Amino acid sequence: MTKCDVDKYVAAIAGDCRVNEVEVADDPAPALPSHPLTGPQRDIWIEQSIHPDVPLYNIGGYLSIDGPLDVQRFEQTVQMLVQRHDNLRTLLIAPQGPGQMARQAIADKLDAKLELHDLSRSAEPAAVALALMQSQASQGFALYGRPLFRFALLKLAPNRWYFAASFHHLIVDGWATTLVHRSLSEIYNALSAAASKPGAAPSYLDYVADDRNFMASDTRTRQIKYWQAKYVQLPEPLFERRSAAAAAMPQISPSACHSSAIEHSQYQHVADLAKACGVSIFHVLLGVTAVLFARISQRDCFTFGLPLLNRGNAKWKATCGLFAGISPVLFEVNLDQAFPDLVASITRTLKQDYRHQRMPIGDLLHAIGSNRGGRRMFDFSLSYEPHNHDLDFDGASASTVAVLNGWQQTPLTLFVREFHTGADIKLDWVYNLGWFDAVSAGAFADRWALVLRQILAEPTGDLRRLDVLGEAERHRVLVEWNETKRECPQELCIHELFEQQAQRTPQAARWRWSTKGSA
Repeated sequence: MTKCDVDKYVAAIAGDCRVNEVEVADDPAPALPSHPLTGPQRDIWIEQSIHPDVPLYNIGGYLSIDGPLDVQRFEQTVQMLVQRHDNLRTLLIAPQGPGQMARQAIADKLDAKLELHDLSRSAEPAAVALALMQSQASQGFALYGRPLFRFALLKLAPNRWYFAASFHHLIVDGWATTLVHRSLSEIYNALSAAASKPGAAPSYLDYVADDRNFMASDTRTRQIKYWQAKYVQLPEPLFERRSAAAAAMPQISPSACHSSAIEHSQYQHVADLAKACGVSIFHVLLGVTAVLFARISQRDCFTFGLPLLNRGNAKWKATCGLFAGISPVLFEVNLDQAFPDLVASITRTLKQDYRHQRMPIGDLLHAIGSNRGGRRMFDFSLSYEPHNHDLDFDGASASTVAVLNGWQQTPLTLFVREFHTGADIKLDWVYNLGWFDAVSAGAFADRWALVLRQILAEPTGDLRRLDVLGEAERHRVLVEWNETKRECPQELCIHELFEQQAQRTPQAARWRWSTKGSA
């Protein structure tokens, strides 16, 4: 089956996956009590409302299930899943007037349909399935009065299945998708004769009430003052927008992904280094990234965006819904330190910021608006996701794969996906096409991997002497680019050659050095 055949097949059946067939009124307000959006929900709703036709906040992926699966039991499992977690029954209510916010209601029951696709007779079932799931992930949701999830079960072979789940970020975060998958497995297994029925799940409405109390608290006021003092002035941007891309791209640009991995054996060395430094794996990965940025930007101060769980107790960790926020962490990097001292400094910075992490990013931006000068808070984000996705469906093992929506707006985001015990760690370098292309994004990922290898080999080495050019990039920059095919006149000085070239091509753009770009 050719790519054209795959595209035609997906186009023919994609309509079946666009919206779950659920009987729900467009406006649930008259029948259901409504509740305010939480801080994280407000941030997402506002930006999605600005760009209503772009799937900025579609998240999800698929379970790859190997083994026999009872389809009828699985359909029943999905119905019970939606009933167990009230966040999945969230229905958004449109604002009642200008300047007002949307609200949310929880339906008592949603009869969600699981889309079924038998691809087992296709010549390339995996290719068709992946294209179909990508199509599903990139389709926007009707925000108001409709379910904010889509489920599909795809059969590739008698004992090979994909369960695709797409959500709007308003109702789940990365941790919540883990809870959804785990709950799916528990319910499916409980439907066998020997298993006990899973207990009730905590209600997201408890967090809605807690967030409302926070918004009226002195704690919020103190957190606002903390961030205002921290960001009297923002650092310069790390990246410059590609000029050619800027002219061709709309105001909001699509993204693409460069995938790589940390081998499991190397990741164990990362864990060993973290233990030796008295920090976490996350801090080591942040340290590697900070060293790379300090070296290539020739700067010692910059801001990263760090997604946070924002689940401060066991109850919230067991509650399915949107809790996660993002913290703009200001790093000051001293390359004269040894790496263990650097990560210890990073750890202290994070501990201080984490005490003020409840602040939604939208409120934070508003609080320091006059200090930003129109700049972005951060150009780079690192999302560390040590989420346990090892699952079993009555003997059939399952693994999890994230599916991207194609619209990441931060210039560069690194997703570190530690999903399965003993497996390699997947790295997704998601780059906005207004700032990066495939070559420059791949080069940046190679640089990061090179710095990681050198730090693991010599953690106390001189950070200023680390090599930041991989072999492929070194050859491209120092050999291919510098390979002169034309004989130069021996009787002329170098400045005279430049003068002649300028006279021959006066219309050519001048080359300008920048320390802000990555490639």
